[in-house]
Amino acid sequence: MYSYKHRTSAACRALTVFVLAIGASITPACTARADTASALILEGTGLTVPDVQPYSEVHAGSRVQLKEGAKLVFLFYPTCTRVEVIGGTVTFGARQYDVSNGSESHTKVACPQKIARRTSGSEPAGIMMRGLVDRRWKLPNRPSIALVGERADDFASLTVMNDQRLVLQAPIKGHVFKWPADAPDLPSRGSYKLILLSKTHRSKPVTIEFKTVGQSDADSPSQSLTVIQVN
Repeated sequence: MYSYKHRTSAACRALTVFVLAIGASITPACTARADTASALILEGTGLTVPDVQPYSEVHAGSRVQLKEGAKLVFLFYPTCTRVEVIGGTVTFGARQYDVSNGSESHTKVACPQKIARRTSGSEPAGIMMRGLVDRRWKLPNRPSIALVGERADDFASLTVMNDQRLVLQAPIKGHVFKWPADAPDLPSRGSYKLILLSKTHRSKPVTIEFKTVGQSDADSPSQSLTVIQVN
């Protein structure tokens, strides 16, 4: 039997101590409770039990069995790791994942940002997968967006605005948006609005204000994924 455990870093534990010291009312992703999302599914081929779809989240305490020849690729939030598993069983925890009876490879990737939005009523504060609460969102010049949450299916397109000027309008396919290959980069240090447009009447448009950052900027998200949770 093959078993692999990926544990959170000392930096993550230090962040938890800092949050407790300042009395902040947030929970870092690395100290997530069992009901918190543990990973984002990126790809999947073959049969899995239960069935998991690309760009859906898996919560701590979940177990996914991969039938013979099946492959699962996921982004493990606590350690910012892209994991590829073939066969076997994956058990997801709040701080680690286990792979048994299967083959596994992993690569460190840029940590995603996660923004929580409600489609009705007041909005909660944003949640950073790495760091503390910050409403001044920073996105790369060619942002990639994944939608998760109860109402992810409600949104079929988005627009990017610079003041009153339309910069881009594009579809959201399978809960994911990737900056079009033929579209120019957004200029660095620009201010924009990302607007998610609903295809149903039950969800209002979701607006997120952000600034673009270049590769050399301090604390740059680089080419990291931005995960938007819509409930």
